[in-house]
Parts: sequence; C-alpha cells; structure tokens
Amino acid sequence: MVNFHESAIDGRPFPEGGECDRMDSILSVYRHIVLHVPDPILHVDTTCRVMVANRAYLEACRRQRAEVIGRSLEKTAEPDLWAAIRQPLQEALAGQAAKFRIRARFAPCAKPLLLDVILVPRRNDAGAVVGATVVFHDISGPAQAKEQQRLEQERLQAILRAIPEGVYIANRRYEIEYANPVLVREFGPVDDRKCYQYLQQRTSPCPNCRNDEIFAGKTICRRVYCATCDKEFEIHNAPLQTTGEPPAKMVFLRDITERVRMEEDLRKANDLLNSIINNTSAVIYVKDLSGRYLLANRQFNALFSRPGSEVTGSTDFEIFPLESARRFRENDQQVLAAQQTLQFEEQVLHNGRQHTFLSIKFPLFASDGTPYAVAGISTDISQRIHAEKALQEKNEQLHVLINASPDIICFKDSRGRWLLANQAILELFEINGIDYRGRTDAELGECSHFYRQALEHCSRTDELCWQSRKVARHDEIILRADGTTKVYDVLKIPLFHTDGRRKGLVVLGRDVSERVKAEEALRAEKERSDKTNITLKVLLEQYQYIGKKAEKQVSDQLKTLIFPYLDHLIATAEDERVRELLNIISSNIQALAESCAEKRSVMDRRLQQLTPRETLIVNLIQQGKSSRDIARILNLSKRTVDVYRQNIRKKLELTNNRIQLAEYLRLLGPGQ
Repeated sequence: MVNFHESAIDGRPFPEGGECDRMDSILSVYRHIVLHVPDPILHVDTTCRVMVANRAYLEACRRQRAEVIGRSLEKTAEPDLWAAIRQPLQEALAGQAAKFRIRARFAPCAKPLLLDVILVPRRNDAGAVVGATVVFHDISGPAQAKEQQRLEQERLQAILRAIPEGVYIANRRYEIEYANPVLVREFGPVDDRKCYQYLQQRTSPCPNCRNDEIFAGKTICRRVYCATCDKEFEIHNAPLQTTGEPPAKMVFLRDITERVRMEEDLRKANDLLNSIINNTSAVIYVKDLSGRYLLANRQFNALFSRPGSEVTGSTDFEIFPLESARRFRENDQQVLAAQQTLQFEEQVLHNGRQHTFLSIKFPLFASDGTPYAVAGISTDISQRIHAEKALQEKNEQLHVLINASPDIICFKDSRGRWLLANQAILELFEINGIDYRGRTDAELGECSHFYRQALEHCSRTDELCWQSRKVARHDEIILRADGTTKVYDVLKIPLFHTDGRRKGLVVLGRDVSERVKAEEALRAEKERSDKTNITLKVLLEQYQYIGKKAEKQVSDQLKTLIFPYLDHLIATAEDERVRELLNIISSNIQALAESCAEKRSVMDRRLQQLTPRETLIVNLIQQGKSSRDIARILNLSKRTVDVYRQNIRKKLELTNNRIQLAEYLRLLGPGQ
C-alpha cells in the first residue's frame, strides 16, 4: 500500500473539522485511483525525490516501496529512463507541463517500451511549484505496429528529403500525393495541382505521357524539357504498389541541364576539332602501338588517294612504299621510347615527285600514364625548302656582291648589334677573324683595342641618327694602325617598325681619303694663286702710279719750263701768224698737261685719304719698322699704333687678312 502523508496530494495542509472529513473522502477516492490505475505514476518534489509511487510503477521497475519512496529518482530509475525524462522533468518543476514519447525500460533486464510521458507541475496555494506528477502510458502493445509504421513513414520521408533529385508520387488521375522538398524548391508548392499542371503548366496531360504503361508495371525513363524553369530533366517513372493502397507511380526528376550543356559543348568542341582537323592543309593522323591507323584526316585521304575506311586499321606498309613506311615506323618507335614530342623531316613519293614533310609526333597516354598511341601532324614543306634554297642562293649572291664592294657596308639591329658586315669594314677595324654577329660596337672594341675609340664614336653617331629619325650623312676620320688616316663619307639609314619602334640601321661608307687630299691641294693652290694675284695687282698699281707720277712731273715741268717761254714768245712775237701758232701750241700743251692731271690713279686717291700721322706711319712701315719701334719713335702706345694700322688697311681696302700690310706697302715703293 502507498503511504500518503498530508502533503502527498497537492502540498497543501488538510483542513480541520467537517471539511477534513470531506477531504478524506476525496483522498480515499484519489488514492484508490492512483493505486489501481494501470499506468505507472510518480509524484516527486522539487529535488526529484519520489514522494508517491503507485503499484504499477513498483511492478514495472521491480522494486519494493522502501527502495523508491523518499529516494532520488535519478538513483532508483533506469539510466535510459532517467536520461529521457530528466530535461522535461526539470522544465515541469519550473512550471511547464509536457507530453512526449520515449523508448526506455523500467528494469535492468526488461524489454524497452514505447511510452507516452505526461509531466504536470504541482503548486501550493501561493502558486509556487512544490513538485510534479509523472504519468507513464505504455503504447508498446496494440499501438506498436502503428507507431512502427509511422516511424517507417518518417524514415521514408527522411530518405526522400535527403535525395538530391526531385521526387513525387502521383496516382492514376495525375494527382500528386507527395512531393519532396527538392521538387518544391524548384517548382513551388503543389497546391492540389496535377502533375502536368504543376510541372508543365498544361491544362491536359502531356502528349508523350505513358501513364498506362507505367501503371501496367513498366518502368520508363525519358528526357523532358521543362519550359517553366528552362531546364532539362531525366525522368524515371516506376510503378508503386502498396498493400491495401490504390496503385501509384513514383517519379524521379534528375536535373541534367548542366550535363546536357556539357554534352552540347562537347559536341560543338568535337565538331570544331573535326572541322579544324579536316580543313587544315596539314596531314593529321593517330596510330596505335602496332602502327595501325586509328584516325586520319581528310587531307591525308585526299593527298594519298585513300578513303578513310581503307586507312583506318591499315599500317604504313599497306599505304606507302616500303622504304618510306620503314622510316615512318622507326620514327614512331623513337617517340614511344622517348615518351615526348619529337620532330622529323620525312620524305614520301607523291604524284611522281619527292615531297618533304615536317612531322611533329607525340605519344598519347592512357589514364594510368602508359602510352597507347602515337599522333602526328605532318606539313608539306617542299615548297618552303625550295624557297629556302633559292633564298640561300640569293643570300650567297648578296654576300658576294657586298664583299666585292670597296665601300664599307654594315647592318645592325635595333640594339646596335651587328647582323651583317662586308669584308671592307672588317678589314678597316681589323676584326676579320672575329665572330662579329650579335655584338655591339663596344663589344667589338674589346676585341680590337686600337679601334676602340673609333667604334665608340660610331656608336654615338648611330644614336644621334636614331634620335633624329632621319638619314644622316657625315665624314668620319679613322686613324689606322699603320699611322695613315682614312676619311669615309658615311651614310646612316635608320629603319623603324610601323608602331615607331626601332628596327635596324644600315651603315654605308665610301673611302674619300684621296678626294679629301685633292681638295686640300686644290685649296692650297688657290691660296697661292690668290696671293700671286694680289702681288700682281700691287705691282700693276705701282706701275700705274709711277707712270702717273711721271706724267705729273712732265705736267709740272711744262708749266714751269715751257709755258713761261711760250707766254713770252707770244707776247714778243710781232708776226700775227707766229702768235697764232704759239697760242695753238700753248693750248695743246695745256690740254696735254690737264689730261695728265685728270688721270690720277685710284691709289693716289686712297693715299690722299690718309691723315698726316697715318702717312708718317706708312713711311715708317715702308722703312721696315715694327709696331713697337713706331710706338717708341712717335712716343705712342703699341695699342694706338695697332689701331692706326687697322685704319690704314681699311682705307687701302685690304680686306684679305692673308695680305701683310708691310709687304703691300713695300711693293708700293718708298715715298708713298
């Protein structure tokens, strides 16, 4: 029997008198219900001590009343039972009722039971929680099968929710009975729509729907484009038959949009690759390890007049002459042995002519890294070889022509490195035995120390030509090791790319040493001729001056010696005819004297422009006196004498500085 004390029911003290009798009656009924109810019942206080335990609980846990009452529930209950109700019990003692389901056992060796647990907090008159009532309801009996079914349904739904594909279940009338979350996320809530309305937004079943075949037991897989979401799906339809349920179908929708796009991209890539392979002028092929063709492009078939069906599976020995096939096979074996890309020049007879192919062959590897085939790309380079030979011949002719030229010729790149030079410039700088190609002037100067400065000067003039971006022409003087000097008329031509970048520099030079010498000799001869002409001019002027002086003396003597006597004769002459003749003679002599006076020379006028002091200095210069001597004699400074000399030169119009004033005045003679 359960022993109830005064606070066992609700924690409140029992009233006295008649009220106590009524409460005893109520407690008696309550005690009877608790003791005989089939469900295990407990009352615990706020510390989880068991205050009341009915008979069903004691039988279920296989314990005596003394082992349970007044002891902690944690100590008396099974661990799995306590673990299942501990947290909800704490919440109930905090004032929150709870109802939940657990699977636990009451006794150590007992079978686990499926229990509905009800927790009700107990309060006193003040409303404070003083304990909780725990009711266990065993549903492991008749409800276990239903619970198991429910669990299986939950497990199935969990599986359907976990499937990354869209899944729905529909009946024969196209009504969707279930749609997993993936499908709902893609198409939205079902909202009692039929499958064709939900997925395709149609008003009638899809024309290619095979619903009857599916419900007849056939599984059907097909691809469907869904315009609603612009995606491609692979749909698997399978019949679904459950006991006691009407037939249905389960549909799986796998989103293959990305796969379809990848397949389309792959198809386009294959088409593009095939288009490139079959439209290139190169021969492209793949052979297996035994040398049989796995692939040959259209150019291969056209070039060797073999349809693709005949080439595939054939070997080189079945297509080409024996010697060519043998070389092809040897080259393939080298590629497989080296396991890397190799390049060959292969010859084959085609249309009666020997053709040369540049073949690039490389191994193809399987996923495990072993080679399984040899691929090749062969380009007909016969025309290129002929062109290279022709170009080589032209280059040889050009080299012969350049080297035969006496002019220096040099081609440089954008960085001043020598590309091509003829024999003349190599001999000039004495670098005949040096590999000059790719070297700059400074680097070549290290190889030819005597001409280092000359080469550095060439480099500087190159840079000036680059900067001016114009053709430059100038003379360059080269001092030779034998002590001679060479003068070259150099022409430098800069070349540029279309974008303005430097491309190259052409240097042309002609030896003009002899011409320069001739020009210098001519200039010297001209100077000597000019000096001689000046001397002759001075002599001529002196001669004219002397003649004019003589004429003046004659004129003066006529005036002093002749005219007085003529005048006397005219005055004393008695004969009129004699006087007339004497007058005529006097007039003629007077005219002759005046004519001499009028014929004064230019030099007289120049000398008459001189001041007395300048005339004195001219006289001293004619006597061989220097400027210092003249300064001493005339008590002047030398600077003043130099100024007088400059003025005398200007008045005598001696503009040529090569004519010495002293020499010029000495040629005029003394007394001038």
